[in-house]
Parts: sequence; C-alpha cells; structure tokens
Amino acid sequence: AIQSFDAQDEDELTLSVGDYVVVRQ
Repeated sequence: AIQSFDAQDEDELTLSVGDYVVVRQ
C-alpha cells in the first residue's frame, strides 16, 4: 500500500509492515 500524508501528520503515523510511505514536506 502506498500512503501519502502531510509532514505535519508524521508523528501520528501508524504503518503496517511492507507499506511504502511518501512524506509531503
């Protein structure tokens, strides 16, 4: 799964194993 999120929300992330994460800064 590819998840996108704002950098400000980075602290609240809960990721599953194997997921790819794209951080918008």
